[in-house]
Amino acid sequence: MPKRWPVLEESTEKMLEKLHEVDPIMANRWHPNDRRKIQRSLEIYLETGKKASDIYEEQKPRRQVSPFSDQDFSNASIEKEPSTTSR
Repeated sequence: MPKRWPVLEESTEKMLEKLHEVDPIMANRWHPNDRRKIQRSLEIYLETGKKASDIYEEQKPRRQVSPFSDQDFSNASIEKEPSTTSR
């Protein structure tokens, strides 16, 4: 059975060339030998038709808002339980 995206089976160098064509932002972000990240960025584009860099940019505002952002933990403390081992 042939692979759905043959380019994902190519050399890392060939995948990086293709990624430079479709998403230069992500291509410049990754080290040229980081096959896994290059392959994933290219796979995102092939599967969705959207550049990974655009998707990450859309998600950025949502990631910056934490459910704990309005809570102040500056006075929080963690108490250590006494040791149960004998000395």
